[in-house]
Amino acid sequence: DRLLVRPDRVQVIDFKTGRHVPSTAQAVSPYYLKQMAAYTAALARIFPGRVIEAALLYTEQARMIELPAALLEANAPGTSARRQ
Repeated sequence: DRLLVRPDRVQVIDFKTGRHVPSTAQAVSPYYLKQMAAYTAALARIFPGRVIEAALLYTEQARMIELPAALLEANAPGTSARRQ
């Protein structure tokens, strides 16, 4: 996994090794969306005022899927999963 901290933004990239590689952010497993939403919520508290970006990097096909903020917010801790 990778955490890139810059003066104006923080990017978290979680490496996934499974063989199933979704084609879009909307096709990502709800489990992973909730996981990344929790990460971004924690990072927003740790780094207030910075843009928080999240992505999944699937090693099976070397594909990185950026996760839009709205999709993560819909899967944030304490919310029921809603697909965007």
